Amino acid sequence: MPFIPILFLTFKSKTVQEAYLNTAIRLGNRICRDAIRHQDKCNWIAATTETNYKSRSEPYYRALKGDWYSGTSGIAYFLAQLYCVSREPLHRKIAEEAMRQALDDVENIRHGKLGFYTGYTGIAYAAIRLGEQLESEEFIDRGLDLLNRMHRMDESDYNLDMIDGCAGAIPALIKLARNYPSDPLEQLLDRMGSYLLNRAVDEPHGCSWKTLEKGTKANLTGFAHGTSGIALALLELGHFQKNEAYIEAALAGFAYEESHFSEAEQNWPDFRDMSMYLPGEEEKTYYGNAWCHGAPGIGLARLRAYELTGKEILKTYAQRAVNTTIDHFDLTSLGNYSLCHGLFGNAETLLYASETLQDKTYRELVESAGYEMIEQVERKGTPPANGTQTEYFTPDMMLGLAGIGYFYLRLYDAGQFESVLMLT
Repeated sequence: MPFIPILFLTFKSKTVQEAYLNTAIRLGNRICRDAIRHQDKCNWIAATTETNYKSRSEPYYRALKGDWYSGTSGIAYFLAQLYCVSREPLHRKIAEEAMRQALDDVENIRHGKLGFYTGYTGIAYAAIRLGEQLESEEFIDRGLDLLNRMHRMDESDYNLDMIDGCAGAIPALIKLARNYPSDPLEQLLDRMGSYLLNRAVDEPHGCSWKTLEKGTKANLTGFAHGTSGIALALLELGHFQKNEAYIEAALAGFAYEESHFSEAEQNWPDFRDMSMYLPGEEEKTYYGNAWCHGAPGIGLARLRAYELTGKEILKTYAQRAVNTTIDHFDLTSLGNYSLCHGLFGNAETLLYASETLQDKTYRELVESAGYEMIEQVERKGTPPANGTQTEYFTPDMMLGLAGIGYFYLRLYDAGQFESVLMLT
């Protein structure tokens, strides 16, 4: 378990909340400081780890794209949210400029065009939410226009998983459909739901989805690229549209994962061929412990599924996942603070468990981890470890400073600042 500083225990609640907000502001200021601004747009030269550059063995610097995961729309979303409490004009200005950069860059998205984290859905969602909060019709209109373009997208551009496919897009589009209902948006959700349903693979227990064409020992478990994320998206859509076929497929997906649960590891196996990532790991079964792969992300899906269905079996596996998340909830185990595969991504599972399972101790663990980083960064002067596992400048949402800063906004007021790892 992470060390809880004595000073943390003696601070009054108000002072701790101010520390969370001040940390988010400092991170936002750093991001703004390094923005490269031109006319009414801005971008950053920052670290990337794009897998299509396989000849490179470590992160390298390049201009950011417009996507949510590692691009300017995710940064814009964080800065717009930050402005709502900081009221710092520069936070608003850089948010607007970064959002325009993302909207003007959508034509350069080649893979995962539909996705929330990699494609049009995340950019549209960020633009609309930014427009609502900053009272800017420009961004609402441009976001809605991008959604209309998605309606005309060919199915060849569809993918399955949470990161770059229908699973990630569906929850965001449901949220937008509640406030901006339209026939094209409803039809888009129908197409996505049918796409996921038609590509389910029957298994001895339940069903799964083939999200990777090669490099796997079986269809993946997990939230970002595996069955949990897809099943949860179908469950959300089934409840939204009152479609039992989607709900049944979702429950079958969870059953597939449960059939592979390891009692010894109290976790779900990562079926990727690890020899592609970790030489010498060919024969070993790997168990991830992050939002993207392993118990934390699977636990987040189970908590939400239990909330939607009330099924006790889902609560049982949610509790197991939460316990495993706690067992590895320290910086030494995870190596970084990022949302994707770091400490603060796992913290989201514990925050959600605190609410869903009515146990305040989970939030206390998260708060301890949050304050521990403040101790390291603010008082020792060391930068927060990011998802590239280097000291490279990384301002983005899922690997870097924007996501870390947004986590502190969540600690400051989880009611005002929604989770960006599981939209509900």
